[in-house]
Amino acid sequence: MAETIRAGAPVGFIGLGIMGAAMARNLMQAGFKVHAHNRSRAKAEALAREGAAACATPADVAQASVAIVLCLPDAADVEQVLFGETGIVRDALLGGSAQSFLLQNHGKRLLDGALAPGFRASLMWKDIELALNAGRETGAFMPVTALGAQMLAALCNLRCGELGPVFEELSGLRR
Repeated sequence: MAETIRAGAPVGFIGLGIMGAAMARNLMQAGFKVHAHNRSRAKAEALAREGAAACATPADVAQASVAIVLCLPDAADVEQVLFGETGIVRDALLGGSAQSFLLQNHGKRLLDGALAPGFRASLMWKDIELALNAGRETGAFMPVTALGAQMLAALCNLRCGELGPVFEELSGLRR
């Protein structure tokens, strides 16, 4: 069972507009250590003067936080924060916090949409199960990882060993 995130825990906050800055301040007032990022650095620095830690990139926020709040204006901004050059997911896939052999060796291919010759679903399922087990041992809340494990299990049970065609279908990336 996942543990509750308690005051004093490092929490990331990305997007410091009118609403985001107020929400981040409320987290700080509640006793959380806020690690903040905004595409205009001045807003993060202003919040840092109030006690937050200003982070240069979304990936830096992820490295320093146990949970991250996004308060962004549209889907394109969310995509950039997650998958951009300094994004949270990109950092994890390229060895940041994931530390998976498969992801470290194939994460860039996945992000670039270079899916040939494909990914072996059974190997990915093994890696994601290892990550889930480690998460369970530490009480980490990993709902997206659990969903990914279920999807990979379904693929393996359907004997769809190569994921390249599946990623192409789901992402719309036709080669």
